[in-house]
Amino acid sequence: MPEEQASPSTPMRSSRRSLSPEIFGAGLLALVLLIFIIQNSNEVNVHWLVFSKHASVWVVIIVSAVLGYLIGQLFEFGVKRRHRNHLKNNKV
Repeated sequence: MPEEQASPSTPMRSSRRSLSPEIFGAGLLALVLLIFIIQNSNEVNVHWLVFSKHASVWVVIIVSAVLGYLIGQLFEFGVKRRHRNHLKNNKV
C-alpha cells in the first residue's frame, strides 16, 4: 500500500492546530489585564495636562492600554516606512 506524500507546493497540515507563541502571549497579557481591571474598580482623581477628572481605575487602565497599543502601531508603521524608503533609495 503506497503512502501519500505531499507535493512540494502543498504544505503538510497536522491534524491539530498549534497555538503560536504570539497568540498565547497576547492572550496571557489580556488575562492579566482583565484580572488587574477587576481588582481595581474604585474611582480616582486623574490629572491630565490642564484638567482633573474623577474616573474609575478600569477606565484609566483601558485608555492607557489602547493608547499604548496605538503608539506601538504608529512606531512600527514608521519603522517599516523608513526601512522601505531606505531600501528604495539604495537600489542599484
